[in-house]
Amino acid sequence: SGSTSADLLLTVIDEPPPGYPVVLWFLATPASIPQGGAAVLTWDVLDATSLTIDSGVGDVTALASVDVTPSATTTYPLSATNATGTTTLPVTITVAASPPTGLAYSQNPAVYTVGAPVSPNLPSSGGGAITGYAVTPDLPSGLSLDPVTGVVAGTPLAVTPQATYTVTG
Repeated sequence: SGSTSADLLLTVIDEPPPGYPVVLWFLATPASIPQGGAAVLTWDVLDATSLTIDSGVGDVTALASVDVTPSATTTYPLSATNATGTTTLPVTITVAASPPTGLAYSQNPAVYTVGAPVSPNLPSSGGGAITGYAVTPDLPSGLSLDPVTGVVAGTPLAVTPQATYTVTG
């Protein structure tokens, strides 16, 4: 009654020249991970005297698998080498961006004085990076929210009653 699915990562390569090592397969499991997640690289190679994986892994000659925790989408090229030459096969692990969490401001609540420039009110957050900011309702006259950095700055031009402004990142 239920169903399940699996990602199948498949690569078709040219056959290496005679005498070169043969990479039968090179897999990342899973091929897509959340931010902070881990994956396992596994492989099966014939006729290689040394194995290396670029992108910060290094020599894996004596191993059958290695755990990796990329912070961003990364391609890992496996190079199998023998006296004749090198055969390379890459695999890519996709890192899904995590949503931002816990948006907060350095001054909250904030009280500003008409005609006096405000000290920039800086946002902070956890999780994934915030790529843009918006505020509702509009800030009081003279104050602005930087749509890229989220900083509230300016010089208030008129007295306004206390109100809640919702900043979304």
